Amino acid sequence: MDNEEYQQTDEAPRWVGDQIKEGYGIAIDIGATTIQAVLINLELGFWTGGQGAVYSPNHLCDFGSDVKEQVRVANEGQESLMQQILCDDILQIVEKMLAQGKIKPELLFEIAITGNSLVYYLLNKRPCIELKTHLGKGDMPMCRGTAKQMLGADSYHAYVTIVAGISSLVGPDVVAGIYAHDLDYFEGTTAMLLGLGMNGEIAICNNNDILVASAAEVQGFRGGHILEVVPEIGGAIKNVSLHIDPNDESKKVTVKFSTFDYNASPIGLSLSGVFDIVSEIIRLGLVDKKGKLKEPLFSKGLTVYGQRIKFTQQDMNTVQIWKAATRTAIEIILEESEKWGMRWPYQACSVGGFSYRLPLDKAVRIGFFPPKLVKEIVPVDRSPVRGLIKFLDEDINKARYKFDLIRGHAKVINLAEHPRFNELYSKNMDFEV
Repeated sequence: MDNEEYQQTDEAPRWVGDQIKEGYGIAIDIGATTIQAVLINLELGFWTGGQGAVYSPNHLCDFGSDVKEQVRVANEGQESLMQQILCDDILQIVEKMLAQGKIKPELLFEIAITGNSLVYYLLNKRPCIELKTHLGKGDMPMCRGTAKQMLGADSYHAYVTIVAGISSLVGPDVVAGIYAHDLDYFEGTTAMLLGLGMNGEIAICNNNDILVASAAEVQGFRGGHILEVVPEIGGAIKNVSLHIDPNDESKKVTVKFSTFDYNASPIGLSLSGVFDIVSEIIRLGLVDKKGKLKEPLFSKGLTVYGQRIKFTQQDMNTVQIWKAATRTAIEIILEESEKWGMRWPYQACSVGGFSYRLPLDKAVRIGFFPPKLVKEIVPVDRSPVRGLIKFLDEDINKARYKFDLIRGHAKVINLAEHPRFNELYSKNMDFEV
């Protein structure tokens, strides 16, 4: 393949460098709050396992809790700063990964990266204003360049590949997930990809037909922000349970929880922790159908730890919008799939760190999924990373062709323009209590 045909500029290359099948590669998934990296032996073609994956915070979270908010901040003059912070985060986790694996930097030849559409634009040094101006399919092909070109790093001689994306709200991580599980090759049956984290991306595939949507398109999605959400590492709170002593007339709510690192002091609520709290609040009847918390939770909030980590009525309203938008997106994309002649999904893959740990009984209680879909859901860990590992192992031209096919076959469903959106969204705002 002619490299010059795909090269755009020294700063933002389209395609530079042949595939290297020696030494080591690193697969990096830049999630909404957490960055995950794994080390790959390029000669043997497998994940080196060893001490496992490396995790670190995604500091783009400091600029907003979802991709729409981050794009807005980038377009208000913070684009260069966000680009530098993202590159620094990537280089730090690369250094940490090599140190953990005791690998010399000169033996690192490939770095493959996936993330949301903002990550794609920042690393390619493309103006983020383009993400604000369209919700439909965008020009987001797979890109490749040197570590110096893509990350500003002189210390590594590796090539850096950034996976292709579909639209401003359905990014490279979704494409990597579809590629990882060959969902676009399922013939006669239908598969779904559910990413229920910060941006609520959903894809449904049947052979060469691919429909995608994002709950983040909905006005107010993640609006107001859950103030205490932190990356799911270290002292982040998870596994929250609430208890009320039936013999206590004050009906005081007792909170129990764990952290991702059992030896770490609590630093805030993870997304999983927030999910647990809402499920428990519904289970105990501490909220009404319209999402209003009962006193004293409405006035004072739920104290989780100390005086700083609380769950408030504002947080409850944010989760309400989150679940209504996600449920509506799922129902609309299922309706559209039937129009395309797709059969009912025989398997729905719940992907991403949060989605993988998602207890389905709690998801049903909150109202994220249509009941008949729940029995089809199979949690799958590290789907975007699995896609990157597969890419690093496969012939690069073959892999690139597959990514282009996924992008080409994808059809973006604009939720707000769907004739049933208002009806379904209004219905899904209610809790079943």
